[in-house]
Parts: sequence; structure tokens; C-alpha cells
Amino acid sequence: MTGEIDRVIDGRFELLDRLGSGGMGLVWRARDTALNREVALKEVRPPHPTVEQEADAAEQLRERVMREARSLAQLNHPNVVTIHQVLDDPSLPHPWLVMELVTGGSLADRLASGPIPPDEAARIGRGVLSALTAAHRVGIMHRDVKPANVLLREDGSPVLTDFGIAAGQEATHLTTTGQVLGSPEYIAPERLRGEEGNPASDLWSLAMTLYVAVEGRNPFSRPTAMATLAAVLTEPVPQAAHAGPLHDFLAATLVPDPADRAAPAELDSLLSGTETRAAAPLHLAETQSANLMPYEGGSVPAHVPPPAPRRRRRVRTIAIVGALVVALLASAGGFVVYRFQTRVTYAFSSTPTTASGKLSASSAPTEIAEPLLTSDKARQVIAALRAASGPGTVTSFDLNNSSASMDVLVAGTNGNKYATQRYTYVHGDIALSGSPIALNKTTSDVDPAAYNWDALPDLLKAARTEFGISGSGTPSVSLYRNPRPTMSVSVLEGNKAGRLETDMNGKVTKKLAAD
Repeated sequence: MTGEIDRVIDGRFELLDRLGSGGMGLVWRARDTALNREVALKEVRPPHPTVEQEADAAEQLRERVMREARSLAQLNHPNVVTIHQVLDDPSLPHPWLVMELVTGGSLADRLASGPIPPDEAARIGRGVLSALTAAHRVGIMHRDVKPANVLLREDGSPVLTDFGIAAGQEATHLTTTGQVLGSPEYIAPERLRGEEGNPASDLWSLAMTLYVAVEGRNPFSRPTAMATLAAVLTEPVPQAAHAGPLHDFLAATLVPDPADRAAPAELDSLLSGTETRAAAPLHLAETQSANLMPYEGGSVPAHVPPPAPRRRRRVRTIAIVGALVVALLASAGGFVVYRFQTRVTYAFSSTPTTASGKLSASSAPTEIAEPLLTSDKARQVIAALRAASGPGTVTSFDLNNSSASMDVLVAGTNGNKYATQRYTYVHGDIALSGSPIALNKTTSDVDPAAYNWDALPDLLKAARTEFGISGSGTPSVSLYRNPRPTMSVSVLEGNKAGRLETDMNGKVTKKLAAD
């Protein structure tokens, strides 16, 4: 439609205000004069100006838009925008869609004022997931799930709009140029490889929408569209620092291979769990009931065995840290063991990986958790702990094959200026261990991420050789200042034990064998 637009469409719908525009047309707030109600009226324009001059392409576009509109009209889903009527009179240059008017703005509008909490994102995500599942059942792919296409009713419930637009675009001039249609930051990587028609592609876009909702940024945004597409295709998804209990959903969905993404029913369960956990927020520093006690027996044992292996859940959820949590603390003079008694604590998992390094939820239970003492796993554990602890100063870090702990400087209480709070990582779950421990003075800082973790495999091998450990032994790593930043790599097997001390680059500075 060119020139001055008619204010009344089809003799019935009076255009009031322009609500927005996109690649496929304009959306107006309009009044249905026959029923005396307000509606949204969308003029579906061709995505490329040459289509108007190509009769076959224009007709094909019209037919595909109409077919999608008819399919959507049959969905009758509370989270899909309702289509009341399709105006396709030959006198109209383009089809018009008469739709439900959603007055709460879009999720993109909501995010303009900042990120939203994980529980709110999960609630919105469940509604959109339900809409997508219903559409996929009847063969409709959305292909452009993003914050701007998620509308919010006044009560906050989400409504997915612009169904079928990308499907309609496929038959146009644009696809003949080899372009992939969709919003670059939200498009699934397999679509960039030419794999279309997979419902899992919509799930990726939904997960990226929720990632942006809690982080306030898209990890793949780059200065140009081509750079953005290259990032989507080649770069891993960084862990979301503010996702909290939404981590499991993101980890199960933002997987490069669509075959590895979780099914919609499992994803709905994860989102439901996020809402449940966030419904009663836990003030972590205030909900611990802990007593710091020396190890029973009056003496420090020579070795504390790691926890027994347990079955790994398909997707990790809450850490229930009950009974006894045994933590191995490294100090300049040796090892001291403390026991912490805690109640149930909130926790979220780090991003699980497959053997190929992809973000993934475990595809099946395994008997033994993947060892943590590898270069990549050590970095992942550190990233997960730092995401949980925030930017506070780290004073020590300990890692073995099944667990890790990190002490972080926090504000003191009861007249003490400083205190340290311990965060533990066990089988992918992160929790607080006990209440903050008061300090009379501050302590030296340690930056776990700054150490050369690539040197870890060779250091473990060197330690076993140096101290006569024939098997894998029981290895562990500690980071502290003594007085310089130090990495201590320890091994133990039977009555043989020792440790190597190195600098931050992994250069051995001291060898200490057990007497």
C-alpha cells in the first residue's frame, strides 16, 4: 500500500494508531466498528520490494501467509495470539490479519528497563514453550522467536505472535539469494547450515530469548550481521551469570546439535522447577544453620576419601546438602579437615558438557561423574562458582576429582570487619557451606581463573612420577598465597603421598614428599 493509507479497511476496521512495523508489514491498533471493540490489524507486506512486481512470487507469498493464518486460527491456544479474521479481498493490495489486541507491550519493551528475574523468565518461557509445542503438533514452525515477538498481557502472561512469517518469507525473492531468514542473534546454528523444518530450532530461539531476558544482553551480538551469524555458528554459548535456577533449562536447550536438545516435556518440567524454587527465595547467607567443628576423633586423618560416586541425574536441579559435608582445607602448614552441618541450600549447576565440549544435558544416567581434574572441567567449575559467588575476592580454592570449594571474602558481622564464605561444588551442584567465618584482618586474594590450567595434566603426571604413585592415586589441587600465588598439586596412594608447588604458570617451585 503506497501513499496515504485508507483509514477504514474493508469498510469495517478503523485504523487508530500505528503500533509497530517489521519485515513483513505494519501493525495498527484499530476499532472493529461492527463489534465495537479494539483489535490489532496487520498489513502483511512482502519482505522485499521486488516481490510486488513478481506476480508469481507475490501470489505464492499471499497463499503461504493465508495457509499459516488458517492453521493458527485452529490452534485456539491461550499463549498464541488469536486471529479473528483474514481480509484477502482482491481489492486489497496485501492481506490483512485481524488479531487480538495485546496491550501489555512486548518482552523487548519489558527488557528495555533491564533484565528480569529467573522465575519471571521461566513463567514467560513456559507459556511460549506451550505455544510452540501446540504449533509444532500441527506442523507450524515459528522461525523467529525473540523478545519482540513475545507480547505480554496486562496480567503478565505471554502471547507469541508473528507465527508463520518466516515460513511465508521462504518462498520469496530473498531465499534465492542464499540468505537465511530470522533474527541473527536468535537463530539456531543448524539453520545456518541449511537445516530447516526442525522444531528444535524454535526451542533454541526460545532459550536464547530467556538467556537475554535474565542477562540483559545477547552473547552473540556483534557489530555486523555477518559477524553475529559467524558467532552463532562457531562459538560456544557462555554460561549465564544471572540465570540461577534457570541454568538447567539453558544447558539442556542451547546445544549446537538439535538432536541433543531436551524434549519439550522435559523443558517444561525444568521451567516449572525454576518457578517453584524461586517462589520462596532463599537469602543464602541467612538460611544456613552451621557449626564449625573439628573432625571427630580428636586428630586429623591422613586422608579423607572423596564422596562415593552417585548416579548423575539427566539434568541437575537442587543440591540438598544434608548430614555431613566434609571439606578439605589447604593451609600453609598442611591440611586441616572441618565438618559442616547444613540444612537444605539453594544451588544451581554449572553448564554440563559432552565429550565433544558441547553444551548439553546428559543423554543418559552414568555411574561415575566425569572427573573434575582436567583443564576444561577446572575452568568450568571455576566459572560456575564465580557465577554463584559474584565478584567478591577469592581467598582460596580447592579441587579434587569429585568436588571443589572456594572461599570468598564477605562483609564481617558482630564487630568483625571481614569474613569468608565457602561455596562448594559437588556433582554439578553449588551450595553454601556453613555461615561466614569471621577474620580479624583481611587475607590475600587468589584469582583461580588466572592460573595456567592447561598445565594441570602434565603436573598430575609429574607428581605421580615424582612420588612413586603407580596408579591414578587420589589427586587434588589447592590455590593460595604462600606468600606468592601458589598452586599445590597433591597425590596420595596408600602410604605414599606428596605435593608439587608451582607458580601461576605451572612452573614447579617446590617438591614436598610425605614423611
